[in-house]
Amino acid sequence: IVTIPKDDENLLGGYRIALLDIGTGELSAPEDSTTFSYSSLLIAWLPGERSFAAAENGQSSVSVFENGELKRTIRGFHGDVAALYADGDMLAVITENGTCYLYRLPDGRLADTVDLGKFFYFDTVITKLSGGDLMIYNSESCIRLNTQDWSVVYEIPSTEGILEEAGKVCITLERTDGEVPGFYPIYSLQDLMEKGERLLDGWEMDQEVRVRYGLPEQ
Repeated sequence: IVTIPKDDENLLGGYRIALLDIGTGELSAPEDSTTFSYSSLLIAWLPGERSFAAAENGQSSVSVFENGELKRTIRGFHGDVAALYADGDMLAVITENGTCYLYRLPDGRLADTVDLGKFFYFDTVITKLSGGDLMIYNSESCIRLNTQDWSVVYEIPSTEGILEEAGKVCITLERTDGEVPGFYPIYSLQDLMEKGERLLDGWEMDQEVRVRYGLPEQ
């Protein structure tokens, strides 16, 4: 996918999408392609040949193309588009104000919305974990989104990335001499319970402490 000037004689007239065949070098541009103000676009590939969704940074609409032709334009977001992600028949649109809109394809019907509780900007990146969940990254944090019920599993601030195979998360550490990367292990709930038992080494709260913190008596 490339962008070309809408009008070859007027470079201020906006841009349109064109499809470049890497094998032949042939360039094709749909006649009814949407006009974009800038040449840099957000793209999410959809099922089917030459099918994709495109949005412009700072705009509140998404253009859906099927077989290289514009089929529909999705509007109605609260906030400008910050990221796109497509998986099977689901298109996720994340806006700057932290809302994730989930659309069913190919009809473009709104299926659900998720409040991510964060502001997102144009550095937002979405990847898929091996278990199927989505990781949403920006310069401030990462959020794991459960794709079964579309709930937020967790958020990690100041995150640079997840090393899933190594079971570690990379974060930014601020020191007096600048910022440096740091790595922390990722624990499951069972891991944390076992670690807590090892640290306690058989120690238990007495009844007075349990009552003080509103814990049930043993």
